[in-house]
Amino acid sequence: NGRRIGRYVLGTDYKIPNASAESYISYADYAVAMVDELTRKDFVGKRFTAVSDTSYIQREKEYSFFDITQNPFVRKYGYFGIYSRAGGFSRSGVNYGSARLSIGSRRGAISEWPDNRLMDLFPVYKGAKVAYSVKTGPTEIQMKTLYGTITLCFPEPSLLYIKGEGGISLKMEIDKTQSGIIKKRKNKAWETYYRWIGSLVFNPLQGDIDMDARWNWETLTTPKVKALVQPDENGSFLLAVEESKYAGVVRDQYPTYEEGLADVNADWESFLATIPHFVKPFEERRGEAAYILWSHLVGPSGKVKRPLMYMFGTSCASSWQMCHNAVALEGDPALAAELMINPLDEASPVGQLPDFYDDMRGHYMWFKPPLQGWTLKWMMKKHDLASVWPREKIETMYEGFGKWADWFLKYRDDDHDGLPQYEHGDEAGFDDNTAFMEYSTIESPDLCAYLGLLYESRGDLGKMLGKDAAEIEDWYRKSREIIDLMVKTFWNGERFIAMKSGTHEEIATGSCLFYMPIVLGNRLPRDILDKMAADLSEEGELLTEYGLASEKLSSDNFRTVEMAKGFILPPTQLHIVTGLYDAGYEELAKKIASRYCKAIYDFGFCMLINPLTGNFGGGFGGSWPACAYIVLADLASNM
Repeated sequence: NGRRIGRYVLGTDYKIPNASAESYISYADYAVAMVDELTRKDFVGKRFTAVSDTSYIQREKEYSFFDITQNPFVRKYGYFGIYSRAGGFSRSGVNYGSARLSIGSRRGAISEWPDNRLMDLFPVYKGAKVAYSVKTGPTEIQMKTLYGTITLCFPEPSLLYIKGEGGISLKMEIDKTQSGIIKKRKNKAWETYYRWIGSLVFNPLQGDIDMDARWNWETLTTPKVKALVQPDENGSFLLAVEESKYAGVVRDQYPTYEEGLADVNADWESFLATIPHFVKPFEERRGEAAYILWSHLVGPSGKVKRPLMYMFGTSCASSWQMCHNAVALEGDPALAAELMINPLDEASPVGQLPDFYDDMRGHYMWFKPPLQGWTLKWMMKKHDLASVWPREKIETMYEGFGKWADWFLKYRDDDHDGLPQYEHGDEAGFDDNTAFMEYSTIESPDLCAYLGLLYESRGDLGKMLGKDAAEIEDWYRKSREIIDLMVKTFWNGERFIAMKSGTHEEIATGSCLFYMPIVLGNRLPRDILDKMAADLSEEGELLTEYGLASEKLSSDNFRTVEMAKGFILPPTQLHIVTGLYDAGYEELAKKIASRYCKAIYDFGFCMLINPLTGNFGGGFGGSWPACAYIVLADLASNM
């Protein structure tokens, strides 16, 4: 009896989670999978009673490279991959209910669907679905059962191989709620269309497919797909799954599994080599952080003309996060340049950059902070950009970022006081921060600070290009003037404030937004820097054991709900820490960076960190915390 086996080997306190759809053989399989994991050398002779035990989660990282419940298995530049449906796995990677791994898409139209699933995957033995554990790696993952193992890798960004051994089969199912059909292609192949998304070609290179996908004239679809991938006489199968935004093609030749694995391994190692090494213990999460960024990169397709990094595992890129990503990946200057230029491909005729965008659409009703100057200045610490970037790339940035910089005072200064305005909390990058409690349209010092850096960096680019000296000096003058006006207007002798646009009513809350001007570093007067550094050093206000909170803990408005009312956020750490470092407060900068990285090390990559406990503040994962981890661990380790 599977339940008895599980209770015996795991200890009497352990209970198999309730999964009524599974057979007793699946419970036995589940127990054996657990035994296989728990009897590794570091567990021999130790009693263990709960999958959720923190010590087990930490040891799990030794053999499971990333948490598949938080991050998809995708190859760099691909638009599809393997996703885990929420709730299907424990943090150990053990599947405890009905199967939860799926082939999923991240093309733009998927955001209109209830979820991103294209095909659910189930290991099958002798006609019955069996439970399994998941072992992850950067280039391969395994679905391990008592009866055999299914291994998956990406020989190419748009080509997935699924290999079964030991007599195991693979069931694939989906209820297609969107208009779509599945149809026979040449040889053994089948193709399924997902309207507005693309196609998948399923081709068994070894073994065969039994397909049940009946046409329904009432819905004009094949609404239910059930397919069984069967092994050959040797007990093995190899299924090729090829994704395309166009009608699919069955190839005449495919690489072997070994050739495909060698290709993706070489690609991964090349990418990993661009990531700096860190001091302990941060080095232990270096590979995982790198993988998260690797897996969120998509290649040119549709409106995307060059490499782009999504914020989350399914869709959505942010123009200001692209700046953070470029700094995180500065070890590959060519890729960093593409990330920087990407939003310019979608710029409006007057220079406005999109807020969010993907391969299908752009969102322009709001913007994100003009962070390009911060990125350029920080990258200049590591590189002579004139020598590592082609001249045409620098020209593109010079022209595009110049129009973007001018856009703010032309189109976002309604009262013509020389101070640009935000019109929503999203535009400040901290959506629900308390500075916007009373008014949606405010003038805030951080926006002036970002523009000051953007103006200055535009002058730097002009120097690289040999532009006219007067033209270059004009940009430097603009930088000095807006910084001076910011200080004169918003510094009240003790702190920065904001104002309602037009009436200039004062706004002063406990939000971290008022400390973002320190991103200017030593461009600010020393007395202001000293006061801000003292404030940021005060334990239990913005500074916590796990990094900087988005709202002072003593504030009446502090909340650990939603986003910027208290949670620790990646951009808060990046802007304030780099500003402190630039201003000469290196010890404080490294203290904050180390605390944030230690929280990530201890609890995992989450965009929202609870400042009271350090653990996950929500379900958000994505590329942003990994990006911040790499930048800040590098600063704490190597600067």
